[in-house]
Amino acid sequence: MSSILGTVYGVWLVYAAGVEYMIAGAVFFALGNLVFMWARREHAPGEAMFTKIEMAVALTLVVLGAVAMWMLFAGHLPKVYTP
Repeated sequence: MSSILGTVYGVWLVYAAGVEYMIAGAVFFALGNLVFMWARREHAPGEAMFTKIEMAVALTLVVLGAVAMWMLFAGHLPKVYTP
C-alpha cells in the first residue's frame, strides 16, 4: 500500500511542476522499472518478474519514457531541455 501511495505522490509532484516536466519525468519512472526488477530478483527469486498488471504498467512507462526522450531531443520541450 505504501508503494502505491508513494507512486501517486511522485506522479502528483511531477504533475504539479507542469506538463513539460511531467513528460520528462516519465523517463525517470521508466528507469524505475530497472530498480523494481533488481529488487524483485533479490527478494523473490522464485517469483515471476512482473504480474500482468505490473507488466502493463511497466510497458506503458517505457513507451512514455521513449516518447519523452524523443520530445526532449527533438526540441518539443524547450522549458525542460534545449539542445
